[in-house]
Amino acid sequence: MFEVHLTYGCNLDCAYCNRGVGLTAAKHTPDMTLEKYKEWLAELPGVIKRKRHLKILFTGGEPTLVPNLEDYMKATLEVAPFARFGIATNEYTQASRDKLKYFFDKYGVLNSGSAKPEGQPMYEFTKGMFLSPLDTGAPRKGGDGKHFPNTEPCPWSVRCGISVDSLGMTSCAMGGAVDGILDLGLRTKKFHELSDARLRELCKHCGAWTDPADVSEEKTVLWRGQRVSREWHAALMRLEPYGKDALPFAELKRREGAATISFIVPTVGRSTLAATVASIKRLPGDELLVIQHEKPSGNWGNDERQEGQDRASCEYVAFLDDDDIYVSDHRKIMAAAISANPGKPVVFQIQYPDGRTLPRPSNILGRPPMIKNGNVSSQMFLFPNDKKMLSRWDGHHRWADFHYIARSGWGHRANFVWRDEIIALLGHEDLYRYTTYRGRPRTETLP
Repeated sequence: MFEVHLTYGCNLDCAYCNRGVGLTAAKHTPDMTLEKYKEWLAELPGVIKRKRHLKILFTGGEPTLVPNLEDYMKATLEVAPFARFGIATNEYTQASRDKLKYFFDKYGVLNSGSAKPEGQPMYEFTKGMFLSPLDTGAPRKGGDGKHFPNTEPCPWSVRCGISVDSLGMTSCAMGGAVDGILDLGLRTKKFHELSDARLRELCKHCGAWTDPADVSEEKTVLWRGQRVSREWHAALMRLEPYGKDALPFAELKRREGAATISFIVPTVGRSTLAATVASIKRLPGDELLVIQHEKPSGNWGNDERQEGQDRASCEYVAFLDDDDIYVSDHRKIMAAAISANPGKPVVFQIQYPDGRTLPRPSNILGRPPMIKNGNVSSQMFLFPNDKKMLSRWDGHHRWADFHYIARSGWGHRANFVWRDEIIALLGHEDLYRYTTYRGRPRTETLP
């Protein structure tokens, strides 16, 4: 059976929808036009020539919203006169019920319609749809139990048909929607490329049949009344503000240059924390991690920074102390820096209350600033969240900011992008200014 998603648009917006359609992600994939559908049909004879039956389930979204739905049936019968049809529908409006009666009388089309009153409770079997095993680590329910957890296809991929939409096919009925929302690039337009390897990769991200009871609050985000994994939350947040005009991830990133950022704030509970948090402007998909230990680490917040870095799930990480604030347009400045230097570590300017700024420029014209004690600070950093390149925060030395940047995988100052914009206003003076001895700095430096 082929499950053909003619549209991901819908007349409802159910939070539990296992295809993420409706207002949230109606346009993560374009509608399947009749022309595209005919192109797909042209490939069918080579697949079904040994079988004298073919079942097409038109689904979505809500397929009865497609005005020329009957033309898709006629086009199918020209290629395969023996084809049978089904419609997966919510049967919510009288207009859709009239269409379904017409299709049943003329083509014998069966449907899954059942009126869904507004505000109905979440179905039990869809509760885990947005709990991706990839980043929750929860065991997958289903499969044959012979393979590693989180990679075995669930029963849906066996019981249901091949997913077909305007951008290709997957071996899972929900695969097109999952691939569209998460922008995984796992759909294909060639039948011979529908492989187990593609399916298993899709299953790592899907989240269907993950038991919410196996997932801790620390690993999830509360979204529209249900627990959502960090991967799914970032995806849904990127789509949701755009409603029915939502665009695929790749296009949004290209247009916005707005990679997601994890803002990490270590705190000891200062009264200034509220102002710090209020200064952080976030775009959809960004996250804020305020880390406070019951017993403060006593090492200048470095243990808290490290915990925040370990938990960070966005594409970049940034740090801000609990007595500092960002400038008002900091998120726009960060987005511009990322767009101009994708994948590069960025270092901005910061300003102290007395007006001094860091880092100080190099004494040699044309060279980037020196990476040295007292010349770099965590509030400057906007680094790609690449765990292999990021160093660990040193809990034993006062100059942890220097050690952090110097020991990172980027190392040399020439590998960093040094920006002139002031990104943060510090709430305290620099207590540890580096000094000189006989005209030379008394601190470690990198070449």
